[in-house]
Amino acid sequence: MQDMPSLRETVCHLVHRADFLLNRENSRALEPFGVTMYQAMGLIYVADHEQDRTVNQRALEQYTQLSNPGVTKLVTGLEKMGLLERTHDPEDARSYALRTTPRGREQVEVFRDLILDTDRRLTRNLSAEERETLSELLHKINS
Repeated sequence: MQDMPSLRETVCHLVHRADFLLNRENSRALEPFGVTMYQAMGLIYVADHEQDRTVNQRALEQYTQLSNPGVTKLVTGLEKMGLLERTHDPEDARSYALRTTPRGREQVEVFRDLILDTDRRLTRNLSAEERETLSELLHKINS
C-alpha cells in the first residue's frame, strides 16, 4: 500500500482541481455579461458551426456533455438574452435549429477572448512544449 499515491496526487484529483480553477476564473470573467461558462461555450459552438450545417440542441448536448434539460435551460437563457434564436429544424421536425443573433455574434468574440485569456493566464507557467504535451495527454484521456 505504500506505493499507492495519495488521492491528492491522482490524475483524477489534479484534473478536477484544474477544471475547478478554470471554471472559477472563466465564471468571474463572464459574470459581468450575465452568462455562464456553458452558455458562452454553447454560443461559441453555435457561431462556429452554423454556417456549415444546422446546429440543433442535440449537437449542443454532445458538445457540452449536458443533459437534454440542461441544454434546454442553456438555450432558453441565451434566447432570453437575445443572443440566440430557435427555429424549427428543417431536417428534423422534432428539433430546433439554433442560430446566433447579430448581438450574439458580437458577444461571441468577447466571450472567446475572455476564455482564451483565462487559459493563457492559468497555463503561463508552462513552456510551449509542456502546454502541447498537456493538451495531447488530455485529448487521450477524453477520447
